Amino acid sequence: MAPENRHPQRRLPRPSSASYNVLEADLQGIERLMSMQLHLLRSVRRQLASLRQLVGGPGQRDKATKRRTPPK
Repeated sequence: MAPENRHPQRRLPRPSSASYNVLEADLQGIERLMSMQLHLLRSVRRQLASLRQLVGGPGQRDKATKRRTPPK
């Protein structure tokens, strides 16, 4: 039996509200960064799509044949 399971009645001390506040601030920071990354990713994706149209890169899928159309 694992040592942590021997004393189920023993509880960890409750974290202080200050540590909860620090954790909350960290999570908000992470959320903000992820939101910025998502925004940048969408922007890059849009730029890539327009660049692909400009240079006539890999064609779009032809709905009838389900094959890629050749580059222009």
